Amino acid sequence: MKSRLYSPELNHALLKEEPPAVFREHFRSARNQSDLTQLLYVDFKTTLADQMLTKVDRMSMAVGLEARVPFLDHTLIEFAAALPDDLKLAEGEGKRIIKQAMEPQIPRSLLYRKKHGFTLPVGKWLADGLRDRLEDALSEERIKRRGLFDPQAIRSLLRLHRQGKRNCSAPLFNLYMLELWHQTFLDP
Repeated sequence: MKSRLYSPELNHALLKEEPPAVFREHFRSARNQSDLTQLLYVDFKTTLADQMLTKVDRMSMAVGLEARVPFLDHTLIEFAAALPDDLKLAEGEGKRIIKQAMEPQIPRSLLYRKKHGFTLPVGKWLADGLRDRLEDALSEERIKRRGLFDPQAIRSLLRLHRQGKRNCSAPLFNLYMLELWHQTFLDP
């Protein structure tokens, strides 16, 4: 989806870029593993460590709560990494082996419910209080002037979100923040 939002010039520039060295290094460390295990390893070393655990720690400590992560015990991680791929990810469902093990103790309605993390009501903000500002920040004129994104793709995202046909709050919020950053730090 991202590449459809980018202007042809930005797409071309991004395709020329090599992945950051840290990713290449992590992939190299797991090169003898399956594709899935390599991806999980890189995610574990980057996104989990640099984003998710940091957010959990900050949010929990902000209210004086010491969060624990028992599934990150090194022996459990090593065991899980050695499992066959079909036990790690079966039919697009992650954590299947954990869910099956917990079925006798936890109601199925809780065990198999949709995952949700630390979310903010961004969709509501964009539909209500920030709507006019969003529309102004992502106007066709501004998008064309920046030259980073395809104005038609942005207009389509705005329309789909406004009509309630699709929740586009994450990409719209990211685009809005990028535009505000441009205005604050790059515009004269």
